Amino acid sequence: MWFERFADLNPPAKKVNMYSIAEVKSVLRAAFDWHFLPEAALDIVNRYSLSTVEVIDMLYQYRYVEPEELCRIMTYSTGLTFAHAEQASIAKLKTRIATKNDVLAFQSLDGMNSIVYMSAAKPYSNAQLEVELPGHKTEVYYLLPLNYELAKSPDHVIRWNYYTMFGRYMFYCIEHKATDIHFEVLHENKKTRYRAMCRIGPDREECTLFDMTEEINQELIRAAVKERSSNQQSQLDLDAGRGIVVNLADIFSDGRLEVRFTANKVLGGYYCVCRLQETKTVSMTLDQLGFDPKIVKAVREITERPSGLTIITGKIRTGKNTTMAAVATDIIAKETNLSLMSFDDPIEIMGRYPQMDYRGEAELLKAGIRLAKKMDLDFVTVNEIPNAEVAFGVRDLVNSSIHTMTTWHMNRIYHLPHKLFEYFGESYRDMVSQINLVCNQRLYKRQCPHCQLEVHRVDHEHDSRIHDFFVKYDLHSSMVSQGCGKCGGTGFSKGEIVVLPEILLFTQDLVLNLFKADRPYDMERVLFEAMKDSPFSLERQLCMALRDGRLSPRDVLSIV
Repeated sequence: MWFERFADLNPPAKKVNMYSIAEVKSVLRAAFDWHFLPEAALDIVNRYSLSTVEVIDMLYQYRYVEPEELCRIMTYSTGLTFAHAEQASIAKLKTRIATKNDVLAFQSLDGMNSIVYMSAAKPYSNAQLEVELPGHKTEVYYLLPLNYELAKSPDHVIRWNYYTMFGRYMFYCIEHKATDIHFEVLHENKKTRYRAMCRIGPDREECTLFDMTEEINQELIRAAVKERSSNQQSQLDLDAGRGIVVNLADIFSDGRLEVRFTANKVLGGYYCVCRLQETKTVSMTLDQLGFDPKIVKAVREITERPSGLTIITGKIRTGKNTTMAAVATDIIAKETNLSLMSFDDPIEIMGRYPQMDYRGEAELLKAGIRLAKKMDLDFVTVNEIPNAEVAFGVRDLVNSSIHTMTTWHMNRIYHLPHKLFEYFGESYRDMVSQINLVCNQRLYKRQCPHCQLEVHRVDHEHDSRIHDFFVKYDLHSSMVSQGCGKCGGTGFSKGEIVVLPEILLFTQDLVLNLFKADRPYDMERVLFEAMKDSPFSLERQLCMALRDGRLSPRDVLSIV
C-alpha cells in the first residue's frame, strides 16, 4: 500500500518513526513529492494553502483517500494513535463520561478505565486528561476534525465546497478511465432519488463517492458553471430552464482537463452530462491502436492518395478522434513533409501540425474551412460535421484536391448512403466517387485474461443467435473469462476496452456499382454485399477477437 512507502520516501521518519503534528507539516505540503499518496490528492495540496490537519481533513471529507488509510499514515507520521470512529462503534460504548474539555470519553466495562476520542485540531495533554478523568487509565484515540464532529453529533452539517466536490468527481472519472459522468434525478414510488453514473467503455456504473441530495445536485452543477464557464449567460439560461452546452476550461488549473458540460432543468433538479476531454500531448500511432495489421496497412496506403474524402465513423465515444489523430501523426511523419491542419472541438490531442479549436461554433468552422482552401494544404482533418452547411464546405475542400478526413456518427458502413443524403441532399451521388475509405469503429469491454477457459460452440445452443454466428463463421470455440479476484469476479478488466474497426476501400468497380443504384437504400444493398465476405468486416474482426479471448461471445449480440 502507498502508506507503507512513507518511510522509504522520508529517511528521518524511518529512523525516528515519530513526528509531532507540527513536524509532519513540512512533509505533507506541496513542496514535498506526494507520489506516495493517490494522484488525485495532489489537487487538494496544490490548490489550498492549509495546515497539515486541514489538508488531511479535506482528503477525508472529499473521499480522496479511504479513512482507514489516512489514520494509518497519521499514526505513523505523528506517533499518535489515530482512528476512524463511526456512529455505530460509538453507540456500542454506551456510558459517556461528562467532561469540561472538548473530548468524547466513555467508561469501559470495568468502570475504572476510559476510552477517549479527541480531535486532532484540539489535542489535550496527558496532564489535562488526568484532571478530567482522575484515577482512570485512559485509552486515547485521535480523530480527524470532521470525523470528530460527526462522531460527537450525527446531525452535524457538513460544509461543502461544491467546486472541490465537482473536481473530486472528475478525478474519480480519470482514475476509473471513465469518459463521461451523468448527474441524474430519478423518481421511484413517488420518491426522488439523485445519483451519479460514470460511462466506462460501453457501460455505465454508479459512482457512490457522496450521498447525492437535491442540494448537492443543484449546487454542484451551479458551482461548476460559475467557476469554469466563460459564458456569462450560461448561469441565467440554466436557471431559466433553457438548458446549456458550455465548455468548462482547465478544471484543475494545470491545462490537463476540459469538460463539455450539458445541463438542463428536470423535475427535482438538474440532469447534467459531463464529457471529459483530457488534452494529450502525444498521439498514438496507427500501430498502437490494436487494429489488425492488414487494416493498418490499408489505411496507410489510402493516405498516399493526394485528394478525396476519408471517413471515420462510429457511435459516440468509440475512439474516432483517436484514430484520426493517429492517421494524422502517420502522415506528418512522412519524409515528404506534407502540410496538414486540423479543425477540432475541442482539441483532445496536441499534434505536430496547426490546430484550430472551433469551440462548437459552426460559423467559426465554416470560416476556417473556407480559408483552408487557400492555405496550400495537403491534408485537412475535421472533427465532426455539425450540419449540411459545413458538409458543403468539406465538399469544397475535397473538390479543391485536398485530402480531407472527417468523423461521422454512423452504425455500420452500409448506412453511408443515408448519411450522404442527409448532408448533401440530391447531390449526394456526386460525393461517391470522391470517397477513399470508410472506417467504422465499435467499442467493447475487454475480457479478463487471467481467468479464461475454452468454451465450445455447442454450449451456446441455448442462444441461437450466438450459436448460429459461430456456425456461420466456422468458429468451433472461444475463450471465455470466468471471473476471478483480479477482475472482481466480473470477467472483464476494469476500464480496459477493445476497439474493433471495419473498413471499406472505395475501388473503381465499387463506385461504378454504386452509380447503378437509384436511391440511398439501393446503394445500401450494394455496400452490404461488398462487406458481406470482406476480411475487413466487423464480423471477421469480431471472430478474431473471440478466438484470442479479447471479447465475450455475448458481444456477438451487438451486430446480429
